[in-house]
Amino acid sequence: MPKVSVIIPTLDGSCNGNVEKLLGDIRRQTLKDLEVILIKGVSPNGRARNEGVKKARGDYLVFMDDDTILGHERVIENLIAPLERERRIGMTGASPMYPKDLPWLQGTFAQIRGGEFPIVKEIVDTDYAQHACCALRKEVYEEVGWESEDLITGTDNDLRQRLHRAGYRVVIVPETWV
Repeated sequence: MPKVSVIIPTLDGSCNGNVEKLLGDIRRQTLKDLEVILIKGVSPNGRARNEGVKKARGDYLVFMDDDTILGHERVIENLIAPLERERRIGMTGASPMYPKDLPWLQGTFAQIRGGEFPIVKEIVDTDYAQHACCALRKEVYEEVGWESEDLITGTDNDLRQRLHRAGYRVVIVPETWV
């Protein structure tokens, strides 16, 4: 049985060719006990993620957006390690970074979504952990009620709020970015 289930919602399975690049990034990860679940054509994203979790066999869930690019080969290992060490941590996330050559409209949208968060040297409690690349224990995800399948946007905030209400920390992990 895989230790980690990586769930990637995608409308068309391509995201302008990034899905293949992302799958390559995942294959190069240092943590090898992975199951990758691509959920195609299901929306909104909360519903797609829940469909992925229903198929997931891992004890840990890693959510990635289909336009994510992993910063290095230890991203998944770095996301999982704090969840194994501390039960109070409910969600780990990577620092979101945006390419400097983003077109104006995409750059504006990225800033509206929360912008970047600096790469950190130690675990930092913050609500910048996002579905673009985050991890949870499967049991915690189920405990807090899965994803809202009715929200078109704002699923990150919704899940983080429910984790906080249940007494869990939400953190960005060190030396990890997407």
